[in-house]
Amino acid sequence: MRQRYAPKQKCTCLGGHEADGDLSTYSWDLENRMTLAELPDATLNTMTCDGDGKRRQYEDSAGLRKFVWDGENILLQTDSGGTTNQ
Repeated sequence: MRQRYAPKQKCTCLGGHEADGDLSTYSWDLENRMTLAELPDATLNTMTCDGDGKRRQYEDSAGLRKFVWDGENILLQTDSGGTTNQ
């Protein structure tokens, strides 16, 4: 796995070889929270966390999911259609 790092920016790691030899690219913020996964087919998966490091939303090809926390546990999650899942 190769890494590129620039202080006060983000760390981007190239790795995760797929079966056909293609690479996935992963990026983290300064708090070491994954913010982006770019798959070999150019699909982007993005993640957003709050200041406590808890994931607040996740977006992939299936759509956007948002998370509501109750302390240290996910209380519920909503999808891009507004449907609530527990």
